[in-house]
Amino acid sequence: MMRLSEETTPFRTLGHIAGVHYIAMTVARGIREAGENVDLALVSAAAAAHDLGKFGCRPGERVPLLHYYYTDQWFTQRQLNTLGHIAANHSVWDLEIENLSSESLVLVYADFRVKQTRN
Repeated sequence: MMRLSEETTPFRTLGHIAGVHYIAMTVARGIREAGENVDLALVSAAAAAHDLGKFGCRPGERVPLLHYYYTDQWFTQRQLNTLGHIAANHSVWDLEIENLSSESLVLVYADFRVKQTRN
């Protein structure tokens, strides 16, 4: 589905998710090696699924804003609330950063490090 999306949308979702996952896991492993508590499985799952909501956006909708909402809805419907909270809140433009878990901060950092190109 992600490979097909490259043919029908301006997003390179598969490459973006792979890059975010790689950086997030590299950072999370470093945090764990430093002796801090971080859930590697949670980071991995959230990084892999953080842009699922892009596939819920309808033509004409503002994908950069609404994909967070659709990502949250996908996880909420499946009762994966902890994972959904981290995956859906991968931008801090409207969040209180001091209240985020280490897993959330890792995903926010990784998403900003991996720039997505269009067209």
